[in-house]
Amino acid sequence: MDRKLEKYIDILSNLKCCSRSGTKAPHKAIYLISIIDLVALGAIDVKKFQVDEVLIKCFEYNWTIYVGNNPLFNCNIWNPLYYIEQDVIIHNPRPGYENVKPASINKCAEVYEFMEIPPSLWKLLTDVSNRNILRELLVQSYSINKQK
Repeated sequence: MDRKLEKYIDILSNLKCCSRSGTKAPHKAIYLISIIDLVALGAIDVKKFQVDEVLIKCFEYNWTIYVGNNPLFNCNIWNPLYYIEQDVIIHNPRPGYENVKPASINKCAEVYEFMEIPPSLWKLLTDVSNRNILRELLVQSYSINKQK
């Protein structure tokens, strides 16, 4: 297995997440699954991307599939945008917003000029096989299940 793939398998398996009632918060995983999906669809075709309506809708769609109406967590994309590890997604805040935590979708667009996928992860995500491995890892590692 490729060393860079092994590195990201380790990183994505060990994302720092809060937990409630013993369940890891799924926000970061859903955010990354959404990015992977948009890379697969060609909607993100360069390593720099914006927090836009397409990303938000993809996040909400994946939340519905993998989390559903779980009473432990609310569907919001702004927390993982702020808290995601910098070796997974790089924040590029606008000047003067370096330490601002966005608390809404509108604030995300105001705070972040763009987000960036690190070159080594971007290379992995452009390969279908690697992309599928990382996506499935996120689904499995974070026990993202729709509550029945």
